[in-house]
Amino acid sequence: GVAVHSVNNPDKWLLDENNKATSLVFNLSIYALKERLAENTKFKAAVLNELEEKTDLKKAARSYIGAISSIQEEVRKLTKETVSNARSTIERYLAKYAEVNDGKSFPLGCYSAAAFKQKVKPTMLFLDWDDVRIGLVEKNQSISNMEKRYVSSEIVPLQKPKKSGSAQKT
Repeated sequence: GVAVHSVNNPDKWLLDENNKATSLVFNLSIYALKERLAENTKFKAAVLNELEEKTDLKKAARSYIGAISSIQEEVRKLTKETVSNARSTIERYLAKYAEVNDGKSFPLGCYSAAAFKQKVKPTMLFLDWDDVRIGLVEKNQSISNMEKRYVSSEIVPLQKPKKSGSAQKT
């Protein structure tokens, strides 16, 4: 079912220093209502008990994305050394192979002795997967305080520079 039970648009006028209306800001608020969620027998009771009567879904979504970002950051911390060691090992073997192959290298295959006897195809070792991971780490930096961030298309007038009290001689 859809968790959006209430939608409203709390529009407001922005006022200048003389309380004169300058701009009308349009907003959209979306909420889930606890009483409606309770009607769904599949909705977890433990989660329902933690909810307010009216849950702001925009804030909840931001909080959720922030939590995913935190989990991702922790996983990166926990796996950093192991992943780095694995990459170094593969790079070392690729370099050794390139030395005996006129400087050329391509993915290497590895397998256990038992797998070799059973004629199982080797696992291929290459770094494309890790290059993608490195690109994603650079692209997807951790986001903190996600519930306090939002995107706005509000037009903000430029502030006039303030005059300084005294001029400095140079």
